[in-house]
Amino acid sequence: MDFQPWGQRQGLKPAVSLLKKAILQKRRVSMAYIDAKGAAEQRNIEPASLILKGNIWYVHAFCLEREDHRVFRLSRMQDIQILSETYKPRPLPSLERLEWESSWSNAREEETVLLFHSNARQRMADMFSPEQISVNPDGSLRVHVLYRLDEWFYGMVLSFGDQVMVERPAEAAEEVKRRAQLIMRRYDNQDR
Repeated sequence: MDFQPWGQRQGLKPAVSLLKKAILQKRRVSMAYIDAKGAAEQRNIEPASLILKGNIWYVHAFCLEREDHRVFRLSRMQDIQILSETYKPRPLPSLERLEWESSWSNAREEETVLLFHSNARQRMADMFSPEQISVNPDGSLRVHVLYRLDEWFYGMVLSFGDQVMVERPAEAAEEVKRRAQLIMRRYDNQDR
Protein backbone atom coordinates (compact mmCIF):
# COMPACT_ATOMS: atom_id res chain seq x y z
CA MET A 1 0.00 0.00 0.00
CA ASP A 2 1.20 3.49 -0.78
CA PHE A 3 -0.58 6.16 1.24
CA GLN A 4 0.94 9.04 -0.74
CA PRO A 5 -1.82 10.23 -3.12
CA TRP A 6 -0.76 11.01 -6.67
CA GLY A 7 -0.40 14.70 -7.35
CA GLN A 8 0.04 15.64 -3.68
CA ARG A 9 3.11 17.12 -2.07
CA GLN A 10 5.84 14.74 -1.05
CA GLY A 11 6.93 14.44 2.52
CA LEU A 12 3.95 12.94 4.34
CA LYS A 13 5.56 9.51 4.67
CA PRO A 14 8.38 10.84 6.88
CA ALA A 15 5.80 12.78 8.95
CA VAL A 16 3.70 9.65 9.44
CA SER A 17 6.79 7.68 10.48
CA LEU A 18 7.94 10.40 12.86
CA LEU A 19 4.54 10.69 14.52
CA LYS A 20 4.20 6.91 14.76
CA LYS A 21 7.55 6.80 16.57
CA ALA A 22 6.44 9.59 18.94
CA ILE A 23 3.18 7.75 19.69
CA LEU A 24 4.97 4.46 20.41
CA GLN A 25 7.55 6.19 22.62
CA LYS A 26 4.91 8.46 24.24
CA ARG A 27 6.98 11.56 23.50
CA ARG A 28 5.72 15.07 22.91
CA VAL A 29 6.03 16.70 19.51
CA SER A 30 6.71 20.30 18.55
CA MET A 31 5.53 21.72 15.24
CA ALA A 32 4.37 24.79 13.38
CA TYR A 33 0.73 24.38 12.33
CA ILE A 34 -0.90 26.33 9.51
CA ASP A 35 -4.23 27.50 10.93
CA ALA A 36 -7.45 28.35 9.09
CA LYS A 37 -6.21 31.91 8.47
CA GLY A 38 -2.94 30.72 6.94
CA ALA A 39 -0.75 31.68 9.91
CA ALA A 40 1.83 29.25 11.29
CA GLU A 41 1.28 28.74 15.02
CA GLN A 42 3.79 26.93 17.20
CA ARG A 43 2.13 23.92 18.87
CA ASN A 44 3.30 21.26 21.29
CA ILE A 45 1.22 18.11 21.24
CA GLU A 46 0.94 14.67 22.79
CA PRO A 47 0.14 12.51 19.74
CA ALA A 48 -2.27 9.66 20.49
CA SER A 49 -3.21 8.15 17.13
CA LEU A 50 -2.83 8.53 13.39
CA ILE A 51 -6.02 8.72 11.33
CA LEU A 52 -6.39 8.17 7.61
CA LYS A 53 -9.72 9.69 6.54
CA GLY A 54 -10.35 9.39 2.83
CA ASN A 55 -6.85 9.95 1.52
CA ILE A 56 -5.83 12.54 4.11
CA TRP A 57 -3.65 11.85 7.14
CA TYR A 58 -4.43 13.37 10.54
CA VAL A 59 -2.99 13.01 14.01
CA HIS A 60 -5.32 12.94 17.00
CA ALA A 61 -3.46 14.60 19.85
CA PHE A 62 -3.72 16.54 23.06
CA CYS A 63 -2.69 20.14 22.33
CA LEU A 64 -0.80 21.68 25.24
CA GLU A 65 -1.51 25.23 24.05
CA ARG A 66 -5.29 24.66 23.74
CA GLU A 67 -5.42 22.22 26.67
CA ASP A 68 -7.76 19.98 24.72
CA HIS A 69 -7.75 17.14 22.22
CA ARG A 70 -7.43 18.26 18.62
CA VAL A 71 -7.14 16.68 15.20
CA PHE A 72 -4.29 18.07 13.08
CA ARG A 73 -3.98 17.56 9.34
CA LEU A 74 -0.47 16.33 8.58
CA SER A 75 -0.13 18.36 5.38
CA ARG A 76 -0.48 21.53 7.50
CA MET A 77 2.20 20.49 9.97
CA GLN A 78 5.70 21.93 9.45
CA ASP A 79 9.02 21.52 11.25
CA ILE A 80 7.83 18.44 13.16
CA GLN A 81 10.24 17.47 15.93
CA ILE A 82 10.05 14.76 18.56
CA LEU A 83 10.87 16.25 21.96
CA SER A 84 12.67 14.48 24.80
CA GLU A 85 9.67 15.03 27.10
CA THR A 86 7.47 11.98 27.60
CA TYR A 87 3.79 12.00 28.54
CA LYS A 88 1.25 9.77 30.20
CA PRO A 89 -1.53 8.97 27.70
CA ARG A 90 -4.80 10.78 28.37
CA PRO A 91 -8.21 9.23 27.74
CA LEU A 92 -9.18 9.92 24.14
CA PRO A 93 -12.62 11.24 23.26
CA SER A 94 -14.58 8.85 21.07
CA LEU A 95 -14.26 9.09 17.31
CA GLU A 96 -17.91 10.19 17.08
CA ARG A 97 -16.71 13.48 18.51
CA LEU A 98 -14.64 13.88 15.37
CA GLU A 99 -17.63 14.37 13.09
CA TRP A 100 -18.02 17.61 11.15
CA GLU A 101 -18.51 20.54 13.48
CA SER A 102 -20.51 23.53 12.33
CA SER A 103 -17.98 25.83 14.01
CA TRP A 104 -15.44 24.92 11.28
CA SER A 105 -17.42 27.02 8.80
CA ASN A 106 -19.90 29.75 9.62
CA ALA A 107 -21.40 29.59 6.13
CA ARG A 108 -24.94 28.29 5.99
CA GLU A 109 -25.73 25.06 4.23
CA GLU A 110 -27.68 25.54 1.01
CA GLU A 111 -29.21 23.38 -1.67
CA THR A 112 -26.75 23.60 -4.52
CA VAL A 113 -27.11 22.50 -8.14
CA LEU A 114 -23.98 22.02 -10.23
CA LEU A 115 -23.92 21.26 -13.96
CA PHE A 116 -20.85 19.29 -15.11
CA HIS A 117 -19.50 18.52 -18.55
CA SER A 118 -19.45 14.78 -19.29
CA ASN A 119 -15.61 14.91 -19.30
CA ALA A 120 -15.71 15.50 -15.53
CA ARG A 121 -17.59 12.25 -14.82
CA GLN A 122 -14.59 10.28 -13.54
CA ARG A 123 -13.59 12.95 -11.03
CA MET A 124 -17.23 13.46 -10.01
CA ALA A 125 -17.46 9.79 -9.05
CA ASP A 126 -14.78 10.51 -6.41
CA MET A 127 -16.80 13.34 -4.90
CA PHE A 128 -20.50 12.63 -5.24
CA SER A 129 -22.71 9.64 -4.59
CA PRO A 130 -24.72 8.20 -7.51
CA GLU A 131 -27.96 9.38 -5.86
CA GLN A 132 -26.77 12.99 -6.16
CA ILE A 133 -26.00 12.74 -9.90
CA SER A 134 -28.45 12.74 -12.81
CA VAL A 135 -27.43 12.38 -16.45
CA ASN A 136 -28.96 14.83 -18.92
CA PRO A 137 -29.91 13.83 -22.49
CA ASP A 138 -26.85 15.68 -23.86
CA GLY A 139 -24.51 13.68 -21.55
CA SER A 140 -23.89 16.50 -19.10
CA LEU A 141 -24.36 15.71 -15.43
CA ARG A 142 -26.39 17.58 -12.83
CA VAL A 143 -25.57 17.29 -9.14
CA HIS A 144 -28.01 18.19 -6.36
CA VAL A 145 -26.26 18.50 -3.01
CA LEU A 146 -26.24 20.48 0.24
CA TYR A 147 -23.08 22.57 0.63
CA ARG A 148 -21.76 25.25 2.90
CA LEU A 149 -20.84 28.08 0.57
CA ASP A 150 -17.40 28.71 2.03
CA GLU A 151 -13.78 28.81 0.84
CA TRP A 152 -13.67 25.03 0.47
CA PHE A 153 -16.75 25.08 -1.78
CA TYR A 154 -15.42 27.83 -4.05
CA GLY A 155 -12.01 26.19 -4.27
CA MET A 156 -13.63 22.88 -5.21
CA VAL A 157 -15.80 24.45 -7.91
CA LEU A 158 -12.92 26.45 -9.39
CA SER A 159 -10.73 23.33 -9.43
CA PHE A 160 -13.04 21.91 -12.12
CA GLY A 161 -12.26 24.88 -14.41
CA ASP A 162 -14.63 25.09 -17.37
CA GLN A 163 -16.05 21.62 -16.65
CA VAL A 164 -18.64 22.93 -14.15
CA MET A 165 -21.22 25.67 -13.80
CA VAL A 166 -23.12 26.57 -10.62
CA GLU A 167 -26.83 26.65 -11.47
CA ARG A 168 -28.12 27.38 -7.96
CA PRO A 169 -27.96 29.35 -5.80
CA ALA A 170 -27.54 32.40 -8.00
CA GLU A 171 -25.31 34.21 -5.49
CA ALA A 172 -22.87 31.27 -5.51
CA ALA A 173 -22.74 31.40 -9.33
CA GLU A 174 -22.00 35.14 -9.15
CA GLU A 175 -19.26 34.56 -6.57
CA VAL A 176 -17.57 31.90 -8.73
CA LYS A 177 -17.74 34.29 -11.69
CA ARG A 178 -16.22 37.11 -9.59
CA ARG A 179 -13.37 34.87 -8.44
CA ALA A 180 -12.70 33.65 -11.99
CA GLN A 181 -12.50 37.27 -13.15
CA LEU A 182 -9.99 38.02 -10.39
CA ILE A 183 -7.90 35.08 -11.60
CA MET A 184 -8.02 36.40 -15.17
CA ARG A 185 -6.99 39.89 -14.01
CA ARG A 186 -4.05 38.41 -12.16
CA TYR A 187 -2.79 36.78 -15.36
CA ASP A 188 -3.46 39.96 -17.36
CA ASN A 189 -1.30 41.95 -14.95
CA GLN A 190 2.26 41.50 -16.18
CA ASP A 191 3.73 42.88 -12.93
CA ARG A 192 2.14 40.10 -10.85
